[in-house]
Amino acid sequence: MKLKNILAVLIIATIASVISYWCFKINPESINIKTIGQRLEEGDKMGESFNIKIGKTFISEQGKIKIKFADIRSDSRCPLGAQCVWAGQVSIVLNVEYPQGKLENIELTLGAGANDSASIKNIGGYSIRLIYVGPNPRVGMKIEKSDYVASLAVYNLKNLIQD
Repeated sequence: MKLKNILAVLIIATIASVISYWCFKINPESINIKTIGQRLEEGDKMGESFNIKIGKTFISEQGKIKIKFADIRSDSRCPLGAQCVWAGQVSIVLNVEYPQGKLENIELTLGAGANDSASIKNIGGYSIRLIYVGPNPRVGMKIEKSDYVASLAVYNLKNLIQD
């Protein structure tokens, strides 16, 4: 009976490792994502993906929405090269300022057990989607907070509504 339990745990661990590998295999260089400093360049459009480093602020074309990558709430992703029972998650905190000067903190999450609603938030007439958080953890590597980069997309919900 104990042997069956051990085999079941090993099978579950193997499946979780495979899922973890595929879930976090995304490489930001393979996605057409722009890295921004303070403002999108002229000609860039809302809805295009972009990278933002922790501590930096995205400002929309007309300055109607400002998004600061404020913090990493948690990062429990399974490091590459490790055998994990669970793939883990990464959660970030954004400070969002939208029309009328309203300021809100939102949390977005990617990873095992996180559904689409955890990676997308609608706020102040905009939809903010978390696509990727890097770098991926690796065995024996400590990620400094200053190294984190989030890939986001921001949509103006008014522009998505079809007449």
